[in-house]
Amino acid sequence: MNRTLPTATLMTLRLAGALTLVLGALFWLGRMQSLIHVHMGMGLLVVLCLWLMAFLARRAAPVLALVAALWGVLVPVAGVAQLVLGLGDLQWLLQVLHLVLGLGALAQGERLGKVLRRAA
Repeated sequence: MNRTLPTATLMTLRLAGALTLVLGALFWLGRMQSLIHVHMGMGLLVVLCLWLMAFLARRAAPVLALVAALWGVLVPVAGVAQLVLGLGDLQWLLQVLHLVLGLGALAQGERLGKVLRRAA
């Protein structure tokens, strides 16, 4: 397998993930709420990169690829739940869940990157 696509995808995932985390932290601190759509777009890019990497690794690590693909569904679901569900004082629970799932998506991408480097 050519290493260019997995490497470019992993680098995109890392960059989009870092920007998403920074924006998420700013939102949590009550700043820059007007950039929520940028945060959502970057998060979508993270998930799309994760799915592409899972697809590329489906033969080398089928279980990991399946877990990563399913994990990619959970991240935006938790994010949208923050907007839809009004939990009042318990809203922070959804925020923490979304953060943990987002960090997990980045970790899954790193694991898939390692698998793809070994398979190349």
